[in-house]
Amino acid sequence: MNDIDILLKIFEYLFDNKIIRSQKEFAEIIGESKVGWNDIKKGKKKVSIIHLRHIASRFKEFNRNYIFMGEGTLLEKSEINNPPLVEENVENSKNSDKSLLKRIEYLEMRLKMSDEK
Repeated sequence: MNDIDILLKIFEYLFDNKIIRSQKEFAEIIGESKVGWNDIKKGKKKVSIIHLRHIASRFKEFNRNYIFMGEGTLLEKSEINNPPLVEENVENSKNSDKSLLKRIEYLEMRLKMSDEK
């Protein structure tokens, strides 16, 4: 199994289980733009270790041997019988979004304050 096949399998799992909603969202997870992800799928761009690390660090339920070597099953054995709750991943995503929004608001306030000086 090559690296592109591994990423496609991971994408399919995440999309089919409604953990992600779009290819753009997956691209962001692996640290790519939507165009970059499309280039990877077409073989115009290589999968890097960084892409795989992003997945491994975000989704603990995935088997590291599968992510990095294409060996074994996608899910860790303990996760096969107890798959992660989609709601838990959605909630984590919402919390991350809230944190980003607060950071943006803070930076906008700082920018406004510096413009007023």
